Amino acid sequence: MCRGLVDASLGGELFKKRVAAQGMGKRGGYRTLVSARIGNRCVFLYGFAKSDKATITQEEQKALQFAGKVFLDLSPLALGRAILAGVLMEVCCEQQID
Repeated sequence: MCRGLVDASLGGELFKKRVAAQGMGKRGGYRTLVSARIGNRCVFLYGFAKSDKATITQEEQKALQFAGKVFLDLSPLALGRAILAGVLMEVCCEQQID
């Protein structure tokens, strides 16, 4: 994302990024929705298999834009507290989550 590799900007700092499924290309993979201020902070908001859902509704898009704005606007202190409380989870680049 930092290199501008996004599939679509949905407005309100919400971006769609396609992710390939293991052993398959992006066509059979996943869609992820991320709120981002490039160079500052990215927040993963939602992901789904393309085989389960074609797209999100307008209502879902608005809700994700709102949630993303809230998370992007958190101060470093509030962000740290949310991570410590388990409300949010920090994921480092290339980190695998089981």
